[in-house]
Amino acid sequence: MDYDFVKTFPVKMTEPKAFDELPFSKLLNYLTRDNIIELIGFPNFNSLNEQVRQQTGKVSLPAVKKMLADNVQFQVVLDENPVMKQQAYNKYLIANTKANDLTRQQQSKQVSWLMNKPKKQFLGCVAKHTPPESNSPETTSRDEDSTFT
Repeated sequence: MDYDFVKTFPVKMTEPKAFDELPFSKLLNYLTRDNIIELIGFPNFNSLNEQVRQQTGKVSLPAVKKMLADNVQFQVVLDENPVMKQQAYNKYLIANTKANDLTRQQQSKQVSWLMNKPKKQFLGCVAKHTPPESNSPETTSRDEDSTFT
């Protein structure tokens, strides 16, 4: 396979949404655990973690964020803290810039295209496709002088 061959692929650009147009749930994706604790306080965050643990059996920040996305009170708290909201929006802009990077998109599509054939040829574990009879001691060649204990 000739890896020097470069194939170009069409890429799409997405314009970042304005600060006011960005949905609250999207903005919430760019808040860290520490940001959320700072906004609502540790006892409230801990109780949300307990609710998530009771529902799903484990603690996960995305599940907590999903609960907060539906909470109107948290939206008001975030609106009252414009610095935190602006930081989350700046993280969104950085992520959008990375996603729209043409060289990154082209490289990703080229690697995907180059790996298409090897992925289709991959068999997986060889033992899965080998019958057990071919691994029996009688069929393998060994020295006759060797003893097994």
